[in-house]
Amino acid sequence: MARTQNIQWSWMSLAMSLGACLGAGTAQAQSSYSMTTLGLGTAYQNQPSSPTTAWIDSQERVWSNLSYYEGRKLVAVWGTGGSLFPFKWVWRDTFTTYPVRHAGTGTTLAASKLSTKSGMLHVVSPNGQRAYLTPVGALTPVSPSPAVTVEAGGMVLAMQDSGAYTGRIAKTDASAPALWVPGQARQDLPVPTGYRGGVGLALNTRNEVAGAVFTQTYLVPQAAVWQQGQLTVLDATANQGSFATGISELGHVLVVNYPYTVQPNDTATPTYQASRGPSTYTVFYNGQRLGLSCPAALPRALATAISPSGLVVGHCTANPGDTFVSTELLPVTTQPNPPTEAYYQSKAWIWKNGVGTELASYLTARGVKLPTGLVLRYVLAVNAKGSMVVETLNASGQAGLVRFTALN
Repeated sequence: MARTQNIQWSWMSLAMSLGACLGAGTAQAQSSYSMTTLGLGTAYQNQPSSPTTAWIDSQERVWSNLSYYEGRKLVAVWGTGGSLFPFKWVWRDTFTTYPVRHAGTGTTLAASKLSTKSGMLHVVSPNGQRAYLTPVGALTPVSPSPAVTVEAGGMVLAMQDSGAYTGRIAKTDASAPALWVPGQARQDLPVPTGYRGGVGLALNTRNEVAGAVFTQTYLVPQAAVWQQGQLTVLDATANQGSFATGISELGHVLVVNYPYTVQPNDTATPTYQASRGPSTYTVFYNGQRLGLSCPAALPRALATAISPSGLVVGHCTANPGDTFVSTELLPVTTQPNPPTEAYYQSKAWIWKNGVGTELASYLTARGVKLPTGLVLRYVLAVNAKGSMVVETLNASGQAGLVRFTALN
């Protein structure tokens, strides 16, 4: 499916599109699982759709962004030509996005607001004690614990329970990758000669960072990992863009890559044409690249997270992948995030060492009785115990979210 997009997407879009991946934790084999539906609560019953980004913390609490129905309001519709007055006023249903935490007992987890202020939740620490909300623009404690101060010009894109976080810091000519550890000065992560800036997107408990560095002229991302401050560029393949979006405790690195070509329009004007193809996911470990297997009917693997042991979760899909062609003005000052993917036909999947297993089969073998007609479409998040948040589709075609809790 073709579409045209602007590659000068904001860092905020990057954070949100990757939010599920950065917030996901670890998964381990368990003897059994229980299933709980995530209810929206009365205040959210009229929201347009279920969340497409979620987190699950070590206390099994599920976090997401939900649209709160504010009622019908009189909204101004502005005319063309720079008019100072509304063209007309119309009554419309209005919604405000709130960060929420699903918690409760029984078969349904109701949603409750974290704050009376609207905002977009895009990073949650594994223990659920800290969360980064925008456009509020502050690292906000959501349970009794000290907040980690976010440096001016910095953006948080991954956090650990220790309070350490990674992301980027604004520089004069680019945004640079950095690591913040409580009690220490900011660590500016190295960028190799011939590259301009970078970003940290994932962080493990050893403060190893995964992310990307950007090529000098067009800021094409190249997957990278920083271990003990030492940089390794993982995927500097010609005509490819890539991000490292997850890192395990053992050094497995989850990478999304896609064909990416840039063609200057002419030498007289600073413009160019960029083309990007469908994304694919692989795992780098011990100098090897492992692909993710899927069945012939759903041949394309799209991953959400990787655990400390190297378990990958996501979905297999029939979607051939989006492509785009766009024309940009230089200089590019922000970074294109990985292309968004329509769901199409898809089923939740997990992988170990690149070998895939359908999640429904995996759970059924461990004692879960799925409702008739329920399709598990996409794993959105997983925590250290192996509990997962999964987008579902019921027999009536309605989308929803469920939590599968790993039982010891």
